[in-house]
Amino acid sequence: MQVERKETEVLEDVKKKSELTGLPFYKLLKYADALDWILMALGTLGSVVHGMAQPVGYLLLGKALDAFGSHIDNKDDTVHALKKVVPYVWYMAFATFPAGILEIGCWMYASERQTARIRLEFLRSVLRQEIGAFDTELSSGKIIAGISTHMSVIQDAIGEKLGHFLSCFATFFSGVLIAFICSWEVSLVTLFVVPFILLIGATYTKKMNAISAAKMIYLSEATTVVEQTISHIKTVFAFVGEDRAIKSFSDCMDKQSVISRGEALIKGVGTGMFQAVTNSSWALIIWIGAIVVTAGRSSGGNVIAAVMSILFGAISITYAAPDMQVFNQAKAAGNEVFKVIRRQPTISNASGGIVLKEIEGNIDIRNIHFAYPSREDKVILQGFTLSIPAGKTVALVGSSGCGKSTVISLVARFYDPSKGVILIDNHNIKDLDLKCLRQNIGAVSQEPSLFAGTIKDNLKVGNLDADDQQIENAAMMANAHYFISQLPDKYSTEVGQRGFQLSGGQKQRIAIARAVLKNPPILLLDEATSALDSQSEKLVQKALEKAMQGRTVILIAHRLSTIVNADEIAVVENGHVKETGTHSTLLDTSKFYNSLFNMQNISVVRDERIWFGLRRMELVKIAIGSIAASFSGISRPVFGFFIIKIGVAYYHKHAKREVGWYSIPFSLIGLLSLVSHILQHYYFGVVGEKAMTNLRKALFSGVLHNEFAWFEKPENSIGMVTSRIINDTSMVKVIISDRMSVIVQCITSILIATVVSMIVNWRMGLVAWAVMPCHFIGGLIQAKSAKGFAGDSSAAHGKVVSLTSESATNIRTVASFCYEEQILRKAKLTLEVPMKESRRTSIKYGIIQGFSLCLWNIAHAIALWYTAVLIDRGQATFENGIRSYQIFSLTVPSITELWTLIPTVLSAMSILTPAFQTLDRKTEIEPDVLENTHQGRIEGTAEFQNVKFKYPSRPEVTVLKNFSEN
Repeated sequence: MQVERKETEVLEDVKKKSELTGLPFYKLLKYADALDWILMALGTLGSVVHGMAQPVGYLLLGKALDAFGSHIDNKDDTVHALKKVVPYVWYMAFATFPAGILEIGCWMYASERQTARIRLEFLRSVLRQEIGAFDTELSSGKIIAGISTHMSVIQDAIGEKLGHFLSCFATFFSGVLIAFICSWEVSLVTLFVVPFILLIGATYTKKMNAISAAKMIYLSEATTVVEQTISHIKTVFAFVGEDRAIKSFSDCMDKQSVISRGEALIKGVGTGMFQAVTNSSWALIIWIGAIVVTAGRSSGGNVIAAVMSILFGAISITYAAPDMQVFNQAKAAGNEVFKVIRRQPTISNASGGIVLKEIEGNIDIRNIHFAYPSREDKVILQGFTLSIPAGKTVALVGSSGCGKSTVISLVARFYDPSKGVILIDNHNIKDLDLKCLRQNIGAVSQEPSLFAGTIKDNLKVGNLDADDQQIENAAMMANAHYFISQLPDKYSTEVGQRGFQLSGGQKQRIAIARAVLKNPPILLLDEATSALDSQSEKLVQKALEKAMQGRTVILIAHRLSTIVNADEIAVVENGHVKETGTHSTLLDTSKFYNSLFNMQNISVVRDERIWFGLRRMELVKIAIGSIAASFSGISRPVFGFFIIKIGVAYYHKHAKREVGWYSIPFSLIGLLSLVSHILQHYYFGVVGEKAMTNLRKALFSGVLHNEFAWFEKPENSIGMVTSRIINDTSMVKVIISDRMSVIVQCITSILIATVVSMIVNWRMGLVAWAVMPCHFIGGLIQAKSAKGFAGDSSAAHGKVVSLTSESATNIRTVASFCYEEQILRKAKLTLEVPMKESRRTSIKYGIIQGFSLCLWNIAHAIALWYTAVLIDRGQATFENGIRSYQIFSLTVPSITELWTLIPTVLSAMSILTPAFQTLDRKTEIEPDVLENTHQGRIEGTAEFQNVKFKYPSRPEVTVLKNFSEN
């Protein structure tokens, strides 16, 4: 009952979230330039030529049947007419070679170019937003999901999937055209089926669109949990918050699983209905064809060509169903991404304003009222007023939550007050150019924000034009030069993401040096020493005292002993200044300040791992799904067997009666397809979702079991690990739900076709299947190529994800130092690597695809030619020879589809490798070993005996040597 109630609640939530509309698909192409449009035009041309090949093939089949029917009693004339058709198949083979190059190469390259721009625009928009946006709309999880998961879906949609989709529709439209040319009467009857197919497709698309939008929301929530947990991993470990984080993440995943169950059912019903309508309609259409033929209004070959062209054109739309699902996901993802890109900040550094040549540093804060955007009902500042003369130091003290840090945020104009004004040198800061304002303000916070790179890179954030001497002078003023000089690489030492490879005191002194290097007239210090030990605090405090000289300083200190020398101390209570004075004055006159002061002076991957965490019941579901997929695969060879029977029957005396009997199997295939597709897609979908969810939960839990040093490694940055947990693990579902069921279906189709074609005519069957190595070779090359391309792109995209995550996490520092353009420059340089590489790889992959398509049609030409040879030798009748050939012909798409899926599966396995390596890793500090558990309350006595220690990321530097302390 509890599970059912939970599912009901989630599904009700989905109904509300499904009201969200996806972005119109054409808007995903907004960032295409002239070259991209040329590439897409050429790619469209390739897709159209590729798509037309199949209906043209059916036209040629019709010509072959007519060659038989026109010379039914003359073997020589039949052979002669049949050989005339063979050259046209060769022409088609050579036409598909350049078509494949254009289709794959152009779409792949164009999508890489466009998504590189979208990624940059997304990052640019994130960096230009006001800080308040990050408190409400732009959670770190939403930002990472946008730059990683959402962008991957968009790139897939506007690249190869769009090319394949156009190819399928080219098959449909060219099929309709050829059908009307061959027999307009049969074509009109056939077209009556199309509205039903389109209705099924429209309903399917609408339902899947709503589900995709809801899934995106839950995925963003899960991403936020992961990113926030890893960003504050020290705090999580310190407060033993791993279980709480895992529970929050699991709740999001469970909600998404409920939605995915409905998604699997809709997919099964949609594709099943499509197959049922298509196959069942054959029963009516072939009987109508018999009437038309016996009336002498068309030939049997033309009727078969018309029916097969238009119906297989309609069936080609089913091949586009997975593409449409990706399009729906891309529209939902695009809606989230472009919403961020379109968002206009309320405080913009591009809005212009007064640019002051020189700022003295007089600050006048008048009657400020303010509430944070995320908590508008809770007013933080109420009538806050304070004047700070240039060159003076004013300290703010008060209880937690009284508004001290808020004042600093308002002076830096991270937020705008709801009432009141802040003046700098008698200018309202709203009237000043935001970049000019922040360039004249330096800030050091309680938790210093460093960026991945060297110490020198981090210091130059304060002044990009600083030379080495200026950098060293700033480091000396911040008491940082000595410890930097002791490092093997000195100023070129890598600090790791967020400075993980440095101690708290070292990071803080670098942050102070960075602010000093900026040389601002105004300095904002927000509890810069509160998180440090006493020794580090003394060093940092000396650095701060040097940095404060000659500047206007607003100082917030956790320990009141550090602000005794301030020119003025303002006691803040309930959002306003209660009293001001010097340290000695307030000790005598202020009970509140006196009590505060006295209080503080008391003392590698295995394939089977994709089945991650599945129980026996899930494996039973896989078995049922596999059986259903096998039945789905029977339809093609059975169709090939009966369609030629029907084509030959059109030339017999009792055509209508014979054709009537042959129509029965098509009705049965239609009913079987409905049931088999529902079971196939539902069970594989449910199991794939379960395996993915289990892996995500286990991987997140495994990540939180690693020791802190693991998070300091570059390959385990916040963005990389988040992407590994959220993005990479989705490949498990891709393999099981989207690929494995189709693979089973294709293999069944190939096996049945092999047996039936051999029974019909073993000579023709052997020749038809002798050309299969061509497809195997092409498929293997495709697999290898696709695996390499995915790896090259994902590495560069992962770096951009890490950069975006780092920037979003440190957004206040980025804004304070006007570092946005430098971050964008780094991202652009990173994205240029896969874009340049994709130019070469796209062409190579296109050639491989074109070669594979060419071989496919060459196989057709050889098979048709050999049919004529067997008839000429008297070793086969026309009916058996052409039927064996047609069974082979209709099964070749299954072979091609199988080899198209193999690159995807191999690429997915490659992407999963880092996730499984993370999961398999044994932590060096195991938090949950039962035999090491201490029962009862720890008294707190600590003793160090001859401790030696080096950070794993800096083994060449000894931090502790024979350290002992009782």
